[in-house]
Amino acid sequence: MTAGERTVYRGIPVYPVPGAVVFPGALVHLDAGTPSRRRLVEDLLDTQGRLVLTAPVPGAPPTPRGPALREIGTLAEIVRHRRLDDGRFRLWLLALERVHLTEVPTPRPYRVVDAVVLEDVGDDLPGAGELKSELRRAVHARVMPDDDILATLDTGLLVDLLLQSLDLSPVERELALRERHVIRRAGLALAWLARQEEDPGPAPPARGDVAGA
Repeated sequence: MTAGERTVYRGIPVYPVPGAVVFPGALVHLDAGTPSRRRLVEDLLDTQGRLVLTAPVPGAPPTPRGPALREIGTLAEIVRHRRLDDGRFRLWLLALERVHLTEVPTPRPYRVVDAVVLEDVGDDLPGAGELKSELRRAVHARVMPDDDILATLDTGLLVDLLLQSLDLSPVERELALRERHVIRRAGLALAWLARQEEDPGPAPPARGDVAGA
């Protein structure tokens, strides 16, 4: 599963969801209803239950295997599942890591990829401690009031929890998912938070629902 210093998941199922951009730390709900997605879930239940969430590229020409997929996605793990009376699976997944994905051939009825984990960088730069305190305050106010848990979270995860709580445009969410540099990603998140606090607008949609057929 490792290649040099990289962590690589080979031949892992990919679950395309139009418009989905999920940050590590998020708890995501999905309904798997098509035959290929039911088979995907059935196969995963005998394993660690890990898959990659990513979105099709809008307007891109299709590939022989289906819609073109974004090359950056999120590794996630099924933490709970339930089979409904109509045969669908209701899934709850915990998002774990950013990954770069490359699709590979498979005889299975669903698509699979090789996924390389994109580790955070730059969280040990000068000023990171003060930044982490600011992020903890923001996440405490918007996401997680438990200070004991917050004290255990690294800076990158704090940023991602904050990002998941914000009402962002698809372009902004994609930009933040691609940004591995923790300090730069934190700067984006805090700037967007300040904008939202100045003009809160309507209540943002529930970011845990990424329902897919």
